[in-house]
Amino acid sequence: MRILYLLASILLFAAPVSAAETVMESGVTEEVAIEYDLHTLTDGSILLTYTFGNTKDTPVFLNYSFEFFLKRANIRVLEVSDTPAGSLWYNTFEREGEKLLTFHFERLFSPRESYRIDIGLAGEGLTERIDGRYRFRDIEGNLKEWPIRRLEISVRLPREGLYTYEILKVDPGAGILEEGGRKRVVWGREFIMPGEEFSVLAEYASRPNLPALVAALLVFAVLASAWVGYFRYGRRRLTVPREFIKNIPGDSTFIARLEEMLRGAQVEVLITSPWIFYVDWITGTIKPLVDRGIKVRIVTWPSYERVKFGTRAEVTENKKQVFALRRFLTMFPPETIRMNDNVHAKMVVVDRKELLVSSVNLTQTGLWENYEAGVWMRDEALAGKAAEYFEELWDAPSTIPLTWETLDPGKASRLVEERKQRGRLP
Repeated sequence: MRILYLLASILLFAAPVSAAETVMESGVTEEVAIEYDLHTLTDGSILLTYTFGNTKDTPVFLNYSFEFFLKRANIRVLEVSDTPAGSLWYNTFEREGEKLLTFHFERLFSPRESYRIDIGLAGEGLTERIDGRYRFRDIEGNLKEWPIRRLEISVRLPREGLYTYEILKVDPGAGILEEGGRKRVVWGREFIMPGEEFSVLAEYASRPNLPALVAALLVFAVLASAWVGYFRYGRRRLTVPREFIKNIPGDSTFIARLEEMLRGAQVEVLITSPWIFYVDWITGTIKPLVDRGIKVRIVTWPSYERVKFGTRAEVTENKKQVFALRRFLTMFPPETIRMNDNVHAKMVVVDRKELLVSSVNLTQTGLWENYEAGVWMRDEALAGKAAEYFEELWDAPSTIPLTWETLDPGKASRLVEERKQRGRLP
């Protein structure tokens, strides 16, 4: 099953040496990475990354245009960006009933400089269900006139919770990784020649996660017993408005309560959430608060993850967090976002009067697809304590502001480590 068929039609120009010079002859190489992030068993997001690099010790000017089709009707374009920014023009349109993306950039590459284009997509039906198992398949072809230096395709299975996922079959040469409670399959090829295709296949099955189910039942039993006992033995009811809020697939109770809180904000909104991937929800719900003068402050994770290998840890870029943070830089005023790589709290405080504490990250899976839980209450005393905690986190030595410089994972991680060692803000 072809999920995407990219690079369908290419136009190329290069200067100043010769108008007929190809990318390969110019010394500029191209690498392509395609990452599928499955939010459910069948649906998810797709990140396409094109990286162009000047291998010469002299500047090269490249005038480059291309277009590709989105062959599946349920593929949506979320975001297109370039790094360094400012050289890319793009357009989306339909031609003969098919969706197309057209790109163009003109750029003077410095010696050894690299340039990246990121395309964020969302899609449904990215996998097939066959005899109780799920099959992921992708076929990518090189229709260019020069080889692609490297092509990498990866697929992340949904986050494990009440269900776990067993990989049954993968193509030879695939790598299987475990990252943050999620399984990831990676395929890579060097030098994909013109006209060559690269096909990948993975099959997996969903199984009940018995330890998680037992733990959830125990928690439910304890909470139910406490609730029944509280009223059965005539204990005093609290007068504070409060509610236990569950979040299960297909249930909008949690998101409805959260949006009701934010719509009622008059002065201030404080948010902590390690991951904030659901950029469209942020744009539609939180950005209007800023536009009408509400002071919004958010603490989230930086653009990197620390992956441990034995006794050492390596900093790796989290592309989805980078995508969100880049949007925040263009969307919000300075000092709206700060970052801390140790924050784990998921909390929303409105006007220091209303409080929501939960297990939910501000991601599509957290808000719509996971089994999550939380507590909402309207209590000035508790909300005030939560706001004090937020201020401690906001001013913590290891909390850094979000800027274009700290968007870089390497620079951000070094700054955090320096601040932790000094133990104070500069």
